Amino acid sequence: MVKAKKKKAKWFISDVIIWDNLERFREERRWTYAQVAREMGVSPQHLGQIKARSLGIGPETLAKMTKAFGKKEEEFLEMHRSPSALLVPNEIVAIYPRASFIVDMLLEVAKVNPTAERLLEYAVDLLKTELSRERMRIEETRLKKVVPISKQSRKKITPPQ
Repeated sequence: MVKAKKKKAKWFISDVIIWDNLERFREERRWTYAQVAREMGVSPQHLGQIKARSLGIGPETLAKMTKAFGKKEEEFLEMHRSPSALLVPNEIVAIYPRASFIVDMLLEVAKVNPTAERLLEYAVDLLKTELSRERMRIEETRLKKVVPISKQSRKKITPPQ
């Protein structure tokens, strides 16, 4: 019997924001992850899978988080980190300085229209693709600078006797 590989859940920006807030609330109360899991009514393994991004944060889990911390859903959805730290790797910003600006604009749209989250995700994927292409172009340019030794320039070198 062949075991099916478990597919890693895809995290959305809302999952990142919710987890960041959970971490913030946990640190405020000085709770361990085991205490958070107990308060939420989930296993520590379940919480560990969310932390490792193997599981996304669904509505039921969010409801358990709000109950455990005595907070409103809106408080879990407030963003406290900059979008560039949240989404755009520094290497992308190094090549495309306007990347953070673009993501900032899309985040503002996503606050008003939650379905814009997919647009934001798509934009970051495009930036990553462009980064990959740029790396390939740089590597090709580097390889072209290496000049192979032609057959004519090769001379037989005889060691001195």
